[in-house]
Amino acid sequence: MSKGTGKIIAKTRWECGVGRDVTVTEALIRLYQCSQKPSGPEKTWTTQYGCRVVKSASYLDDLYVPANGKTNPRYVPKVGDPGASGTGWWIQCTQYYRSDNPGVKYRNASIARYLTA
Repeated sequence: MSKGTGKIIAKTRWECGVGRDVTVTEALIRLYQCSQKPSGPEKTWTTQYGCRVVKSASYLDDLYVPANGKTNPRYVPKVGDPGASGTGWWIQCTQYYRSDNPGVKYRNASIARYLTA
């Protein structure tokens, strides 16, 4: 929940865990609203938990991720766009590609939280 707007946003920040610098070359961040608490793979969220994508943001800029630190965050929705609202379970999922493994899609998701905004 954004303290500034009272709307729901998601923030993704990469921290390198491979022991060397990498670059995130492309990222897609989705913010889901769900009627039930989702678990398992993202592909089951819409059918099993009543989830729907309410906001998404694509980033095509190269984002340098140092081996010993964190990156600047990326947001969904993008900075300046309105946040989401509504009651339910909220979860974000990020899909991204890295320069050290071209063609390999990585995914991670936040912990689902029940929010009202």
